[in-house]
Formats: sequence, structure tokens, C-alpha cells
Amino acid sequence: MASPWVWSASAKRYRNTRTGRFIGQKDMLALRDTFTQAQQTQAAELARRLAQGDLTVDSWQRMMRTDVKDSFISQYVLGHGGRGSMTQADWGRVGAMVKEQYRYLDGFARAMADGELTEAQIANRAGMYHGSSTQAYERASALASGVPSLPAYPGDGSTQCHSNCRCHWDVRETDTGWDAYWIMDAAAENCPDCIRRSQEWAPYEVTR
Repeated sequence: MASPWVWSASAKRYRNTRTGRFIGQKDMLALRDTFTQAQQTQAAELARRLAQGDLTVDSWQRMMRTDVKDSFISQYVLGHGGRGSMTQADWGRVGAMVKEQYRYLDGFARAMADGELTEAQIANRAGMYHGSSTQAYERASALASGVPSLPAYPGDGSTQCHSNCRCHWDVRETDTGWDAYWIMDAAAENCPDCIRRSQEWAPYEVTR
């Protein structure tokens, strides 16, 4: 059965074709974070299998590459309005983000092969790759709102909380462009960088 959720370009939100109900930002963020957590759980399982000898470092790396790619693509597509809204430029953007993560993953695998990391360290570090996929959702969501670019994105590693960041952008269209607000997660222990951004980018103004 086809999903009842479709992207409304005019409302810039998903709408349920059966009920007419739109999904709100709070629910979208819950989907973003629930997916991230599920991927991090999978990363911990791969770390366990590696520690037990069920996986070699090479096979672990191949599986991690696949999972990281899935995380970034799924988050971007979710934030952008579904696969039907994706353009060649969008695939290029998310592809560039994935390639960047692959470079980090190569160094990670080398450290593992040298025996420098424990199972707990591997699981924690691997989970950070999936946490970083939050930036893909946030970039795509901003683009779907019409904003060409913003100075930073939650999860992009530019804050002290790095990929653990669960902040989000709240973008509001104005007569001359957009007002973008950096919103902190009320349930999280927010880092000093996120606190500062929530104060300085309240809003961050983008003109057309």
C-alpha cells in the first residue's frame, strides 16, 4: 500500500492524503532523531560483531559505508520532501556529504586495524557518523523552505557537541526573504556554541 504522506510544495510540509492533516515540525524532528538512534543502535551491533571476531575490519568498513550512506540519503530525502522532490543538484549535495564521511571512516578503520580502540570506543565513534547525518536533514529542510544556504547546520561538527547536536533550524518566510532561528533541544544539555547561536541567530536573516 502506498504511503498516504505526500509533500505539499505550497505548504512546504507533508500532508496525509487520507485525512488532510499536515505533519508538524515537532513530529518531523522526532522522525529525524528516532531514525538516527536506530542507526546508532545498528552501529553498536556492528562494533559488537567486530569485537567478537564475527567481522573483519574490512567487512565492518564496507557495512559501515553502506549504513552511513543510507543515513545521509534518508535524512536528506526526509527533510527535502521525498524522493520525488530530489534534483540532480540535491543528489550531488548529499553525495558530497557522504564522500566526506567516507574519508573520516578510512582513518577510523586504520585506527581499528592498529588495535587502538576498544569495543565501546568503536561503538561510540561509529554512532557519531550517524549522528552527523542530522546535518543532511537540516540542509535539505532549509532548501525545501527556499533558503539557499545557512552559516552552519546542526550535526555538521562546527559546535562543541559535534555530531551529538540535536538543535534545529526554524525557518520562516518574510516579505524580503527568510528569518532562520537556531532552536536548541529543550531536553538536551546544550553546548556553549549552541547556546550562543540560539542567541545570535534569533533570527539569522536571509534576503532573496
